[in-house]
Amino acid sequence: MAASPNATRMDQVIREYIQACNDGDAEKIAAYLHADAIHYYPNPPKFVGASTIAESFAKRVRENGVCWTVDQIVVDADRCIGVLEFTLFAGEDLILRGLELY
Repeated sequence: MAASPNATRMDQVIREYIQACNDGDAEKIAAYLHADAIHYYPNPPKFVGASTIAESFAKRVRENGVCWTVDQIVVDADRCIGVLEFTLFAGEDLILRGLELY
């Protein structure tokens, strides 16, 4: 079954967002987020606001060489929900697997 145009677009936007993160481009990252977006981490405090989140990600790329892979994206276009399964790499010692819900 072919993906709907909405599902295809959602997949594309998630991939573009991750590319902006990997590029460490705070302006592009922020453009994908709502001004009042909130990003939660398991341990550190949450980040509030598109520019705060974007600057945090860009800083992690610059200072720690962080990068993310897109392992799998699952989209429910009817409900406007996307889930990203990713792997995060930081230096030689840190590899994390995770999920993000959009």
